[in-house]
Amino acid sequence: MRQQRQADPRRRDFPGYYGSPASGSGIAAKNAILKAINDSIPTPIFVKDREGRIIYANPATLQVLGKTEAEVINYRDREIYPQSELGETVTQNDLRIMESGETEVVEESPDGIRTFLGMKTPYRNEAGEIVGLVGISNDITARVQLERDRERILQQEQAAREAAEKANRIKDEFLAVLSHELRTPLNPILGWSKLLLTGKIGPAKTVDALRAIERNAQLQSQLIEDLLDVSRILQGKLSLNVIPVNLKTPIEAAAETVQLAATAKKIQIQTIFDSDVGQVSGDPARLQQIVWNLLSNSVKFTPAGGRIEVLLKQVESRVCIQVIDSGKGIHREFLPMFSSISAKKIARQLANLAAWDWDWRSSNNWLNCTAALLMPRVRGKVWELLLR
Repeated sequence: MRQQRQADPRRRDFPGYYGSPASGSGIAAKNAILKAINDSIPTPIFVKDREGRIIYANPATLQVLGKTEAEVINYRDREIYPQSELGETVTQNDLRIMESGETEVVEESPDGIRTFLGMKTPYRNEAGEIVGLVGISNDITARVQLERDRERILQQEQAAREAAEKANRIKDEFLAVLSHELRTPLNPILGWSKLLLTGKIGPAKTVDALRAIERNAQLQSQLIEDLLDVSRILQGKLSLNVIPVNLKTPIEAAAETVQLAATAKKIQIQTIFDSDVGQVSGDPARLQQIVWNLLSNSVKFTPAGGRIEVLLKQVESRVCIQVIDSGKGIHREFLPMFSSISAKKIARQLANLAAWDWDWRSSNNWLNCTAALLMPRVRGKVWELLLR
């Protein structure tokens, strides 16, 4: 004989809840309890039919949507958010889930302002057919904003690191230029000074030694000025004073500056000017500096008894300065290093500052020794520097 189960006195009784499953009062009570639960849950809960229309939305859903039940029930997301394309995205997600029959966790922003993380699952009728979906969602806008803020901070930190690395590269590059450029005139100064201190050279040789020391000291002074310019250029702190310029003046001044060094090596410097060349737009001091750097480089690498030509001529609508020497040039294998730390560094940086193009060209492994500076006539604004 089956023992009758005694009622648990601790159990809270709801009218009709423990009635027969077929009892209408029992179903109504269950629905009432479910509604009470859904109404009290702060998480949005909703149900949609097969066409994506909302057929149930708890108060949390209505609060999130900022709409009344009448404005939501039997409406699709794209109808609730007609101004936003994101509503259509939500609808497409729902249709995909109902087609696949799989539960999905999706991140959606139907209004383009707030972000929700939701879990949606198809629901079926008694025949097992998918007739809609049930979904819950959580507002994760604050979390998403924190993630975005973190990403922004990370990007700022990365930018700061890159700026620091760039500053270090600039420092290293500057020191490389400094070491290379200053070593050249120091060697003859030290050599002649030691020779003079021996007291074993005659008056004529003493004069030569003093002239060599003076010449290289002047070169050292000019190099220091140029290297300070390199530092300012690399930091973006050097500007150009562009005015109409007669190019003969800076060319002659640059040639005069290197004349002593050329004479010491018995190198002939010849200037050839086209009488038809007019003025150009440029910075006179920087133009002289560029030509001086190119000439001093030619003097340095041209063998004794060699020749350097400086040509000023008209090339179509532009004016061209060419520095041509009889030196062997540089092998292509050493070009990257040469471009970074050679005596032409200052000219190259000035060219970059003025948006000039610096190019190397040769038909063989050894680059010939021709430098060309091309620029428009006086009304032009952009110059182009070609080194080939």
